[in-house]
Amino acid sequence: MGGNRELAERFIVSLEARDWDAWAGLLHPAVVYEIPQSRERIRGRDRYLRFNQEYPGDWHLRPKVTIADERHGVAWFEWLLDGRTDDAMAFFEFADGLITRVTDFWPEPYEPPPGREHLVERWLPAPAAATGAAPSAGFPAGANGSGARCPLRSSDCRTR
Repeated sequence: MGGNRELAERFIVSLEARDWDAWAGLLHPAVVYEIPQSRERIRGRDRYLRFNQEYPGDWHLRPKVTIADERHGVAWFEWLLDGRTDDAMAFFEFADGLITRVTDFWPEPYEPPPGREHLVERWLPAPAAATGAAPSAGFPAGANGSGARCPLRSSDCRTR
């Protein structure tokens, strides 16, 4: 029964393993890869493969949630690069047992605007750069730690 969900899971697992033959075998020859945040598009399996083979740094991926149906799928995964860990999402389109399109989102963490501390629970310590202090173990003092995502446009959520 796994079908496209299994295909999306194998995408992340084989990419993490740098099993380039297995990974490329999941992709349609005319696959389209897009990163909306940087407005980059790659057309074709060979170019997409080379993009990943040449990506700098010692990066790692760990899948968290994968959901798919007959035509679409999404994988929420954790990435690690040069000591930084964060979340990302890949949206997939499928046809004939292959991945035909991948759209990646690599969100940047940020501090939420003030005024909702009484409503939210923050589950990660504030970034050292944002507070000027080293992160503490566990939850920081008070209810306002770090890690929540703003439901508004990022320009509306960044503190100035």
